[in-house]
Amino acid sequence: MTHSPPDLEPVMPETHLQRSTILPALELRQVRGAPVCFRPHSHDELSAGIIDSGISSYLNRRERELVGPGSVVTINAGDTHACNAEQVDWSYRMLFAEPGWAADALNPEPDRPPPVFAARSNHRADTARRFDRAWHLLTTGENPLETETAVIDLFTPLLETAPEPTTRRRRADPAMLRVREMILDNLSDPLPLADLSTAVGLTRSQLLHRFRQAWGQAPHACQLDERIKRAKPMLRRGQHSLSEIAHTLGFADQAHFQRHFRQRLALTPGQYRAFFQPGSRDRVRLPSTPS
Repeated sequence: MTHSPPDLEPVMPETHLQRSTILPALELRQVRGAPVCFRPHSHDELSAGIIDSGISSYLNRRERELVGPGSVVTINAGDTHACNAEQVDWSYRMLFAEPGWAADALNPEPDRPPPVFAARSNHRADTARRFDRAWHLLTTGENPLETETAVIDLFTPLLETAPEPTTRRRRADPAMLRVREMILDNLSDPLPLADLSTAVGLTRSQLLHRFRQAWGQAPHACQLDERIKRAKPMLRRGQHSLSEIAHTLGFADQAHFQRHFRQRLALTPGQYRAFFQPGSRDRVRLPSTPS
């Protein structure tokens, strides 16, 4: 079943975020108790998650499958994906590993390309047990050595053993790399499709087709996605108002920023920022086991 999330106000699930105090390179996210439809989006982090209850339609690497309790989904940095509830009682937990930590901790030898997952999902019971152990230690453990070992033991068996360089494996189209670079260099500007197509010598139709093949989304969706990713560290630092961030990143207004942020994270920008403010009552520590 294919979802196209509407622009209507969604039912907000119970969502908690936490930066691990014992392993700060890991961010933990738990969503419980409400059907959510995410816009296709990507993350800069290497991420893995487990479904605790309910069934969801999971899209990654341009393929879709149904995943349920005990399934572990694995998402490479930069891969466009979406996971949308098929049932009301849908809950999951996610771990997001910063690229620097992933490259340093998960590669078997130095100076190798960033690690990548071999598959988009895993349904083995032992994988689910490793996820639960890593989650438990990240949320309750006091031993950094034991905790980081458990996280590495979770990720390592799921990785490609000899990954090709990311740009050759997934982004072999130089013209589309150029288009994406133009989008990143002009993130706050309203780029006309004609300018992008002229820059790489393609018709607009050719550009749209090849960009979707390379990146899993249209250029305008990529621009919005990158704006949201750029907004997250700005929100965590808490030094700018929501309207300032919206203006800096090229959103029409704060409401426009809020709508697109929520469609990708199931949180408003203000809620996301609150989780990272010291002493905030909105900062809720995640339970070590799902309820």
